[in-house]
Formats: sequence, C-alpha cells, structure tokens
Amino acid sequence: MLYLVGYLTFADLTQIIDRKIICDWRNFSYHHVEAKLNFYIKRHNISAWFVDYLQLLEPPKEGGANMAYRIGLMSTGFKRLAKQTHTAGCILSQFNREVNDGQRPSMENLRDSGQIEQDANWILFLWTEKKEYQPDEIREVNWCLEKNRGGKRWVKCLTDFDAARSYFIEKERHTDSGVSNGGFKL
Repeated sequence: MLYLVGYLTFADLTQIIDRKIICDWRNFSYHHVEAKLNFYIKRHNISAWFVDYLQLLEPPKEGGANMAYRIGLMSTGFKRLAKQTHTAGCILSQFNREVNDGQRPSMENLRDSGQIEQDANWILFLWTEKKEYQPDEIREVNWCLEKNRGGKRWVKCLTDFDAARSYFIEKERHTDSGVSNGGFKL
C-alpha cells in the first residue's frame, strides 16, 4: 500500500482516501511543510511522501543567502526527514531554462542547486522530444535514471503516456548491458 503526502497546486484540501493522504499546502514555507509531513508520518504511519515541487515552497530565510543555497537547505532538510522517520521521500524539481525542447537533460540542468544532486539517492529525468501535443494525443516520454546510489541503473526508457488516463506503458529500455524491449506497465 502506498501512503502519499504531496504538495500539490490544485485547491486547498486534506483528504484521507484509501489510506492515501493528499495535502495541498500551497503558499506555505518549507518549515511548515516539513512540520506537517512529520506530523502525518507519525500520526498515519506513512511510509512514502512526495513534494511536488521543491521550487514552489518558500525557502528558509537565511540572511543574505542566495536562492541556490536556500533551495539546498530544503533538499538537505527533506533528506534528513526521510532518514529520521525511516520513510521514502520523493522531491520533484524543475529543469532550469538551459534545457531545450527535445534535449536530454543532465544533472547540471537541475534548477537552482547542485545540493539537490548531492542529496539525492536517485535522480530520474522525464522529457519529450516533441514541443507540443494535442490534449488527447499519446505522448512519447523518455525516462533516464541518471543517478542510483548503490544500485544498478538503466540508461534510457521510452514510454507512451496517455494523459487522459495518467497511464504510462513502457516500449523499450536501454540498459548498461543492451536493449530490452518492454511493452509492460511501469
């Protein structure tokens, strides 16, 4: 069973549905979200949580510190929270503007802080090679597991994404040892 605590951008809501908790804490500070996550983890025995996405949080006030440093403080703080609570945390982040449409991103393209790269146990990039899609069109999405601390990695995976159903289907996976054709659900 997946327990989910997320920072979303829809309407303000806190719901418990099928043992999943979805919280919309928009316009809150990092410290507020961290405290709420800590509360929900302990109260509802949550084992995994997601923050969507890091740069939407108001970072800690640190005197004259630049944004990259402040984003790094949040990244390190969330990693510390996951370790202390023995939970899995997933932090979503944007690419910086240096990534062009259709270009494979790299770790240098993580927005605002190299600290995100240092704190992450794994980094997964998703991107499309086509600029625009029709709303009902199946999108071809590339995945790349760029970092996997202490584990195996695969170089690239190609999927179809059905936006209407929020559903991915794997087509092909390129691993360190060659190509494995997929066709199964992720």
